[in-house]
Amino acid sequence: MGNSAWAGNLLVVLGLTGAFATACVERSEELSAAQRERVRSQVSTVATHPTHPLDIAFGDSVELIGYDVSEETWSRGTDLTITWHWKVLAPVGDDYRLFTHIEARGMDTLNHDGDGAVRSLYPPSRWQAGEYIRDEQRVHLPANWAPNEATFYLGFWRGGERLPVRRGPQDGDNRARPVSLRVTGGEAAQVGPPRMPELVASRALNTITIDGDLHDTGWLAAPWSQPFVQTLNGAPARFEARARVVYDDANLYVAFQVTDRDLSSPHRNHDDHLWEQDCVEVFLDPDGDGRNYFEIQVSPRGVTFDTRYDSRRQPQPFGHVDWESQAEVAVGLQGTLDDEQVDEGYHAELRIPFAALATGTPPVTPPTPGVTWRMNFYVMEKSAQGQDAAGWSPVLVPDFHATDRFGRVTFRDLPGTQRADPARPSMEATAQELELRGRAVREVAEEAEAVDRPAPGERVPRP
Repeated sequence: MGNSAWAGNLLVVLGLTGAFATACVERSEELSAAQRERVRSQVSTVATHPTHPLDIAFGDSVELIGYDVSEETWSRGTDLTITWHWKVLAPVGDDYRLFTHIEARGMDTLNHDGDGAVRSLYPPSRWQAGEYIRDEQRVHLPANWAPNEATFYLGFWRGGERLPVRRGPQDGDNRARPVSLRVTGGEAAQVGPPRMPELVASRALNTITIDGDLHDTGWLAAPWSQPFVQTLNGAPARFEARARVVYDDANLYVAFQVTDRDLSSPHRNHDDHLWEQDCVEVFLDPDGDGRNYFEIQVSPRGVTFDTRYDSRRQPQPFGHVDWESQAEVAVGLQGTLDDEQVDEGYHAELRIPFAALATGTPPVTPPTPGVTWRMNFYVMEKSAQGQDAAGWSPVLVPDFHATDRFGRVTFRDLPGTQRADPARPSMEATAQELELRGRAVREVAEEAEAVDRPAPGERVPRP
């Protein structure tokens, strides 16, 4: 069926303004014109005809009637597009969401619950009886996927419960098992994990003003990180992002540079769940033991979320959210939030007092030159296609809290001749002098990083 027929039927189903404006637990705000356009091709009252028919029933509400897939075999390290065809018999109920798990023996579960326009813009809680839903997902298979098959599991969840699978193949835990794809290509057993990246944190050349503008001379000594990568496999990220770190006696400074074509930031309150939309994330595990580590997030609107964990994701669900990082943050936008125009991205700038980290067991002490901390940096990016993520160090599992895969950040001091003269205000220094000074310091930092980097094949001990 052509898109024009789908669009006409969607007008009947949704009325474009009526049903889209109805309340929804996951997304109470109305969809924009661009979002309605995105969903228009996914919903109809006319039956669909998937290339692979199925007959799987979930309760008395929904049937999975089949799927389409871009490739019948899946090559390691590649993406494929799979479209699930749903038939709605009755309203699913408030709060229900879809999940997609991809599994094989000996491999960590690949979680693609929120991927795709339908799941982010028209979730099951909005579905109406008589609708046919085309739920398209683009999913990636890691290059180190060792088994020769990948099995998909689908279902509906709400809190601690799942909609029962009343008919069709399942795993006994109300996860339908619609398809297993054969995996080919590459030599997965010979693919080792990507090396954890390293970065130098130089002492700030001058005072840094937290204003979202990264041209302060205090940043000149800091090299940028390598470009962020996909967190599950280390492949190049689907958008550009990088970070840099400097410090002084009292504070840690982190800056992000992010490319984002659609800036979205509906959250307005401190400790809102920023990871559900666009945001940057800083994870700090100073001694690298996976205990007493910290998470700080900043949205493009400048809203923050911060928490502390005793150990991996403990206490549940979100750690010690009452902990306050006392971070001062600012964001510089290249675009406009929450509109339909194409944006360029944003910069985020954070000042984190070391004093705020002096809590938990063991409490954190400020770093001294030569000390290495374990850190990771992430970016969450929401779009009409779903949510994407990128990170500095790939954790290789669907969990940003894999502290053993955090990168290494080593603190360096500056030679006395390269420090700012306290008797001479920085405003009196010319831009050319400061740029030359910063270039020299960056070269020193890069040389030091190269010296510390292990030779190929050399094992790096855990700190």
